[in-house]
Amino acid sequence: MTIWRAKYFRLFLMVSILVIVAIFFARKINFTSSDLGRHIKNGEMIIHHLTHLSTNYYSYTEPDHPVNTHHWGGGVIFYIVWLWGGFKTLSVLNIGIHMLALYFFFRAARLNASFKLTIFFTILCIPLITYRTEIRPEGFSYLLFGLLLYIYGLFNNGRINRKWLYFVPLIQVFWVNVHIFFIFGLFLSGVYLANYLFINKDKAKAHLFLKVLILSIAASFVSPFGYKAFIEPFMIFREYGYMIAENQSVLFMQNRFPENPVFWYFEVIFLISSIIFLVLLFKEGFRRHFIKLALFFVFSFFSWSMVRGIAFWGFILIPLGAWQADALKALLSNKWQKFIRIGMVLIYGMIIALVVWRQPLFFPDTRVAGLGLLPGSNRSALFFKQAKLRGPIFNNYDIGSYLIFHLFPNHRVFIDNRPEAYSASFLKDYYVPMQENDEMWDQMMNKYQFNAIYFYRHDMTPWGQPFLIKRIRDPEWAPVFVDDYTLIMVKRNSDNRGLIERFELPQSMFSVN
Repeated sequence: MTIWRAKYFRLFLMVSILVIVAIFFARKINFTSSDLGRHIKNGEMIIHHLTHLSTNYYSYTEPDHPVNTHHWGGGVIFYIVWLWGGFKTLSVLNIGIHMLALYFFFRAARLNASFKLTIFFTILCIPLITYRTEIRPEGFSYLLFGLLLYIYGLFNNGRINRKWLYFVPLIQVFWVNVHIFFIFGLFLSGVYLANYLFINKDKAKAHLFLKVLILSIAASFVSPFGYKAFIEPFMIFREYGYMIAENQSVLFMQNRFPENPVFWYFEVIFLISSIIFLVLLFKEGFRRHFIKLALFFVFSFFSWSMVRGIAFWGFILIPLGAWQADALKALLSNKWQKFIRIGMVLIYGMIIALVVWRQPLFFPDTRVAGLGLLPGSNRSALFFKQAKLRGPIFNNYDIGSYLIFHLFPNHRVFIDNRPEAYSASFLKDYYVPMQENDEMWDQMMNKYQFNAIYFYRHDMTPWGQPFLIKRIRDPEWAPVFVDDYTLIMVKRNSDNRGLIERFELPQSMFSVN
C-alpha cells in the first residue's frame, strides 16, 4: 500500500468511527425526564432578564434556597441553538460536540501511539463514551479536556511552542461557566506541573506550567458567581439530600440493573488496562509513566464511585490505553507481540459478532434513533395549558425541568431534578415521606393546597409507583390525562368540576391491583 493510499485509508477509518459514534448519539430526547428543559429556560432567563439564577428561582417550596447555577453558560448556548433551530438542531449540536471531543482524544493518542492501537482502543471504548447520550453541558467538558490534553501533548512532544499554552486560561474562562468539570482542567495542568517539577525536573517548563496553572485558577473566578463557582466542585455534595442514579457507584448500579452490560464491560476493560499498567510500572518504574498514572488513577476512582464518570473514563482511555499498549509492545519479544496481534483480531471478531447480533454494547437502540424529541413529548404540557389547569402543582423529581420549560413563570414547581437546589431536610423529611406516608401527604396537602398532581410515570424510586396507585384510588383525586410519559390528576372540588366532567379517565384504564 502506497503512502497516499495508507493515508486515505486511515482517514477513512477515523471518519467511519466518528460517524458510528454520531449514530449512537442520534437518539430522540425523552424531554419529560431530562434536564434539557431547565437548561434552555436558564438561557432564556439570563439573556432576557439578566439574572444569573443564584436562588431556587423556579420552585415555590424553597424559592430562597441559594443555588450556584454553575452550568449557566451551557444553558445560554442551548437556548440560542434551540431558538435558532429547535430541538433537532440541539441534537446535532450534541452530536457535534461529542464527535469533536472524540477527535481530540484520538489525536492526543496518536502523539505517542501507533494508528492501529489508537483505532483499536477507540473502537473498544465506544460502549463507554456512548453510555451518556443525553444533551447535557458535560459534553463541553469532554471536548475541552480532550482539547487541553492534545495541546499539552503537542507541547510535550515539541510540536508547538510555549505561546500556545497561554490560550489555556482562556479555555478555562469558558469552561468554568459551562460545566462543573472545569476542575479537571486545573487537575491536568497541575499534573504536568508536577511532572516537570518533580519527575523530569525541567525548571523552565515547570515555571511555565506554574504560570499557566496560576492563570487558569484566576480564570476560574471569572464567573457571575465569583469564588463560589471555583469552590462549587468541592461543595456541591455538602447538602445532597437525594440519591440520584448518575452519582451512584458502578457496583451499586450493577446490583440494581444487572441486565445493563455496560457495567461488566467497564469492569473487564478496567481490569485489563490495570494489569497492563502494573506490568509497565514493574518493568519501567513510576517516573516514566507519572502523567498516565495520575490520569488513570483519578478518572478510574471517579468512574468507579459515580457512574456518570464512565463516559469520561471512556474518552480518557483512548489515549491512555493506546499509550500503555504501545509502551508494552516495545518491551515484548516478537513472539509475545504475535500473540497480542492475534488477541486483537479475536476482539475485533467479537465486536463484529456483537454488531451482527444487534447487542446494545456495539449496536445503537434503533427504537429511539433520530433527532429532536420523542413523539408526543409535549402533549401533556399542551393539555395542561389548553385545559387551563391551575396550581399549586405537586410534581415528582424527574419531571421538574420539563415543567419549568413549559409552565414557568405561570406555574412554579414543587421540586425539580437539582438536589443541590433544595435543602437536605426538605428532600429527606418532606418530599420522600409524603409519598410514602398518608399522614405526611395530608400534612403537606394542608400546607400547600395542591390542585394538581403532575407525575412522570416511569419514576423508578421505591415510593413513586406506590404513591401513584394510592392517588388513583383516592376519591379526592381525578385522573384527567395520561400518556406514555406522564399522568395528570386534579383535586375534586367545585373549581375543577367542569374539567373533571370532560376529561376524567375511568379507573379501568389503570392497573392498580
